[in-house]
Amino acid sequence: MLQFPVGNPCFPICLFRIFTVPGCPEQGKHILSGKKLCYYYCGGKILNSAGILIVEDDPIIATLIEFRLKKLGYTIFGKAKNEEEALDSINTHFPDLILMDVMLEGETDGILLAKKIHEKKEIPVVYLTGHTEDEILERVRDTGPSGFIIKPFSDDDLRVSIELAFHKKQNLS
Repeated sequence: MLQFPVGNPCFPICLFRIFTVPGCPEQGKHILSGKKLCYYYCGGKILNSAGILIVEDDPIIATLIEFRLKKLGYTIFGKAKNEEEALDSINTHFPDLILMDVMLEGETDGILLAKKIHEKKEIPVVYLTGHTEDEILERVRDTGPSGFIIKPFSDDDLRVSIELAFHKKQNLS
């Protein structure tokens, strides 16, 4: 059972990376670790504050995903629609997890992009796609994904897949 200090409605549970907590009544700074899934306690609730990069070429779907993730308490580290934007965002924001569409704008699809990312960084990738063809599933499987969500999806689909991806990452660390 977690014990919380008295008198401070918003405080960090983990240490290291500083960020502003959206919706915090004290508008204070909170500190999080990029090494593990962390939480902050604010206004009587424990909220998830993992930083997620959304890689989705459809701006409407990307905005819907962002809205849903924020509603679930996650921090959005950016949105990218292609390889160049995704790699730039990864190097700038150091996300804790990537939600990756399989089909992206440009020559590189999400599966090839995930392979490129995994060559340099250990960031969990959860795929989002409407494609379930055998060829795509085989290519996805070869990347060692942390999750796979089929469109259309619910908030629970997102939450469960993300939590399992972080659990898997923590157990491998």
